[in-house]
Amino acid sequence: HLSILLLNKCKAEEYRSNIYSCYYGIVRCWNVHIKESLEKLLDGYHVGMQTGNIENAMINALLFLLNSFMCGRNLVELERKLVSFGKIMIEHKQVVTHNIVRLMYL
Repeated sequence: HLSILLLNKCKAEEYRSNIYSCYYGIVRCWNVHIKESLEKLLDGYHVGMQTGNIENAMINALLFLLNSFMCGRNLVELERKLVSFGKIMIEHKQVVTHNIVRLMYL
């Protein structure tokens, strides 16, 4: 929680994607249902893409997809998002995250 407060206080947008992936993707899920993290992980993805932090944007996308699956999102909708994010990961040469996503829809 402290990281989010500092991020907002310092207005450090270039770090938002990094902090969101760590906090909302890894830490917060121990205290709050993962469903509550989905919007913030998508936001982390968009901010990462806008600021050029492609690698961390893709990590946010991966965590969004994994959490979406674990919280029971519609599988047809999730498959569309998997394919869409998978294409973006390939375009940006993010092979590791793409391979993990690919495992989800083989």
